[in-house]
Amino acid sequence: MTVDQYTGGAEHAVMHLLYSRFFTKSMHDIGLVEYDEPFLRLFNQGVILGADHDKMSKRKG
Repeated sequence: MTVDQYTGGAEHAVMHLLYSRFFTKSMHDIGLVEYDEPFLRLFNQGVILGADHDKMSKRKG
């Protein structure tokens, strides 16, 4: 069953998408699933910036 839409930020989406696509394509190759893409759409919400237009950071406070 595919996911209708994946919503995530740029920092976290890369590995999630890489792993999910790898496992989905592997399962497709051995015949466990009929679909070969795990997500129908990707919505990347970008990076949240602070008041000074720098990327927000736990380290900076």
